[in-house]
Amino acid sequence: MNNEIQDKKWDYQIKIILLGSCGTGKTNFISKICRNQFDIESHSTIGIEFGIRDVIVESHLFRLQLWDTAGQEKFLSMTSGYFKNAAGVFLLYDITKKDSFDQIQVWLKMCKQYLDQNCVLYLVGNKTDLQYLREVNRSSGQSFAQVNQLLFEECSAASGEKIEDILKEMISNIYQILMMNEIQVDNPQSKSSLSIKSNQNTLNSCCI
Repeated sequence: MNNEIQDKKWDYQIKIILLGSCGTGKTNFISKICRNQFDIESHSTIGIEFGIRDVIVESHLFRLQLWDTAGQEKFLSMTSGYFKNAAGVFLLYDITKKDSFDQIQVWLKMCKQYLDQNCVLYLVGNKTDLQYLREVNRSSGQSFAQVNQLLFEECSAASGEKIEDILKEMISNIYQILMMNEIQVDNPQSKSSLSIKSNQNTLNSCCI
């Protein structure tokens, strides 16, 4: 972490969650973002993986809370609490496993069920370092994202390719919603709540 970040108090704290089938690399995705680490022996997450990362975007310091819960069916009962207060979602699939891409439809349905319409959704095809095993073409991901109005990119949690670009694009889009007054901020300097507004209700996107 550079001195500019160390010496500055964060302006906004936001929760971003990860969704995706088991084995798509969600835990390593968080580990690469938060600790610049990749564990080739990483196993399925049991319960919840949690990471924190401070990053400057648009001249503001954002403190990110990144959450990952296992993609196995038995953990789906945790979803209502897991989704609570999320400002953004990374929907991960493994480009070497088509079934993980097909499963995105299920995770997207959950997003529509539990999240406000202003929450930023980002489709991510992981494991581009394994091109020789690819089962999902980039164009398939792009088409799905376009139809469902999602951000989209492919990356490698192993090499770090595109990870930082994806993270900053996610934060920039959240910030744009903030600037359009779709997110209400009550004195961020005092670390009060940041929430996404809808016509019917208010959804906090910041855990204080």
